[in-house]
Amino acid sequence: MSTTRLHLRYRPAADVLSGRIGPPLADEATTVVEAIDADTTLVWTADGEDTDLAEMRLSSFQLVHAAARLEGAGLPTPAEFEPPMRSLIEATGLTMIDIDDPARRLRVVAEATADVPTAAVRHGERPDRPPGSNTADQWRVSQVSNSLARLADVVHHRAPAVDGPDAVNTEHFSRLLRELSTTIAHGFGRPAPGTSAATRKASRIGVALTEPELRALDAALVELDDTHRWHRASRSLDHLVDDLEQTDRCR
Repeated sequence: MSTTRLHLRYRPAADVLSGRIGPPLADEATTVVEAIDADTTLVWTADGEDTDLAEMRLSSFQLVHAAARLEGAGLPTPAEFEPPMRSLIEATGLTMIDIDDPARRLRVVAEATADVPTAAVRHGERPDRPPGSNTADQWRVSQVSNSLARLADVVHHRAPAVDGPDAVNTEHFSRLLRELSTTIAHGFGRPAPGTSAATRKASRIGVALTEPELRALDAALVELDDTHRWHRASRSLDHLVDDLEQTDRCR
């Protein structure tokens, strides 16, 4: 079986995983950048002038919130990539436990290589090019983004005034909600499954929301991964925000 070398690079502080497959690209290589969602970039290559799409190969990629996404629905890369990806992410996570200095944690970069089947990186159909702005969807995108931003504000104000784990966790959760809002706003109508997975994960770790509130939030975040359900997700998020604001006023 023919194999090619997979080079992985992982930045755990940002939870960003990038990869390069095979040797560096030749100057005359033809490339197509595929943005299948707002958190994923895949670069496909055909050598020289040959643009036979069936002969294109995956040459590089970048995945945002890779570890969080791996815990959920998985990563949008060939299945043969998952074992070395998982091994690198898990090993790096164990290493981070022993690093207390925040500045040092931000600088950590882990790398690994693995041999993968050449057939796994071939493309059999036309890759999707990055989408342009779709004005018909802008109202829906803005609606969802604004709903998430409103929720981020409410959660931020709920953070305990006294420093401690609950305050840190709630602030982190609020930042991820705002990141999800921004990512969707600039994502040309595409979902952001990596960022939504990271947000769902953060919501389960000591944040200032009750269990019923968290269940409602989780259902809305799941809906955000399907653009056809964004209208429902926006309504769910707005109802949740209204309930949270009403609860806070009554305290």
